[in-house]
Order: sequence, then C-alpha cells, then structure tokens
Amino acid sequence: MTTNASKLVELACSLKEAGLARVNISLHSLHADKFKEITGVDKKEEVEAGIKTALECGLTPVKMNMVVMKGVNHDEIE
Repeated sequence: MTTNASKLVELACSLKEAGLARVNISLHSLHADKFKEITGVDKKEEVEAGIKTALECGLTPVKMNMVVMKGVNHDEIE
C-alpha cells in the first residue's frame, strides 16, 4: 500500500491484522517547513509517528518515496 502515513498511527496495526504486509510511504522532506510547502499541510510529525507505528506493528519493510524537486528539497538527498 502506498500512503502519506498521516493516518497510520490509528490504522497500522489493524491493517497488519487484516493481512497487509508492508507499506510505501511518501515523505518529500525531513524539514517541517519544506514538508508544509510541498504538501500544503503541517503534518510532518503525524507522518513520522505513522512511520514509527507501522514499524512497531510489523509492516516491514517500509519503503520511502520522495519526489526530488530542484530548489525545494534536492539538498536532502545524497
């Protein structure tokens, strides 16, 4: 399943129990200001909590997706 992880705190364990094995998570920045600029919402902490919960519930491996944008978040890759 591909998700932005914003609801995984509430849903990760139920999804695992229902048979989901792993998740792909879109996370376009590790910096709160850039995250908000890219997504339009101030939910970076919720997404990070969702990632942590997914791992704790056994949804592994967790694959991270990032769209690299020149002048926005390209400095976060290496």
